[in-house]
Amino acid sequence: MNKKFDKNFWYVFGTSVGIIVVAVLIVMMIVDLSTTKGLTGQVIKNKDSIKLGLITPLTGDAASFGQAELDATNIAIDEINSKGGVNGRLLQLIPEDGRCNGRDATSAAQKLINIDKVRIILGGACSGETLAIAPISEPSKIILFAAFSSSPKISDAGEYIFRNSPTDNDWAPIMAETLTKQGYKKVAVVTENTDYAMGVRDIFKVKFKELGGTIVADEVYSQGSKDFRTQILKVKDGNPDVIFVNPQDDVSGALLAKQLRELGVNTPFYSAFFLSSPKAIELAGSAVEGATYLDVRDLSTNAGKALIEEYKREKGTPVSEFIIGANYDRVYIIKGALEKCSEDTTCIKNYLYTIKNYEGVIGTYGFKSNGDMDTVFLSMKRIVNGTSIVLE
Repeated sequence: MNKKFDKNFWYVFGTSVGIIVVAVLIVMMIVDLSTTKGLTGQVIKNKDSIKLGLITPLTGDAASFGQAELDATNIAIDEINSKGGVNGRLLQLIPEDGRCNGRDATSAAQKLINIDKVRIILGGACSGETLAIAPISEPSKIILFAAFSSSPKISDAGEYIFRNSPTDNDWAPIMAETLTKQGYKKVAVVTENTDYAMGVRDIFKVKFKELGGTIVADEVYSQGSKDFRTQILKVKDGNPDVIFVNPQDDVSGALLAKQLRELGVNTPFYSAFFLSSPKAIELAGSAVEGATYLDVRDLSTNAGKALIEEYKREKGTPVSEFIIGANYDRVYIIKGALEKCSEDTTCIKNYLYTIKNYEGVIGTYGFKSNGDMDTVFLSMKRIVNGTSIVLE
């Protein structure tokens, strides 16, 4: 090969390779700028997307509720993105595991705010998560929107904090009134030591005593406990007419119910909706048969029924219809705020306070001046033959 040909060959070859490399890089950049997230939970890489943080328990005993939040949120986001997003921008969900406690929720919030630069956080599911996030998000004017946290303390946590779920002040007094109407005079209360459950306990006890009842046992167990023999022995010593089982999640609630029956306690018990989840019924079996509980209502709107059917096709039986609906609504409420305000969180805050008759899949509602929802959706239910039936 002569030197002239050799020189020309390598010049042409090098130029061609350079053009190919540049073309490949351009294609990679285009793909990177246009990737979207589907129901698989993959992360959007669209650099002009609107980031939404989500903090919820994705591992641990409360994970079934956190997974339901994530699934419902993804359904709504996928719908919105499939129609072009918000003002031409796709929504990007960044989920973080709050593990239903303040420590992990704090770390998740700091990461979302300081590293991911989100301006809106969805969560937490557990009250302990939301109460831990609030002191971090509020000073930075970050919108914090919970769809499941119910502690009364959240009502005073800040002006940028909202929720579309009932509070303990809504349902704990109803539980006390229900037990009184049923003729129960002596109650034993067994509570998990979390912000949510302890808040319920305090409100319930005050109301039950006001109605003339007596608390014959008031036992508290640590979050994540699996052995309740100490608490159950004290319950038996109190000889109650009824037991108020007051857990943070379905796992501890089911195990507590099962051990009560195994240790010979046949006293009727009432609880919140935790005992009705598929996981609780699987773990507790016949121990939860006949248990009565106060729950947020199943979805009765046409849109709500359609959403639940879609969820069942994709994910199976929901741990709670209301959780699915409230999370779905939450995303669409934020969509409306973003359309009006972009990511100006002061504008979003003011917009949310103006909502009074939002037609959501869980029903029609709005927000009070403290960010709480202004309508309560509750019903009493009972587990009969392993299935929940509505009593009222």
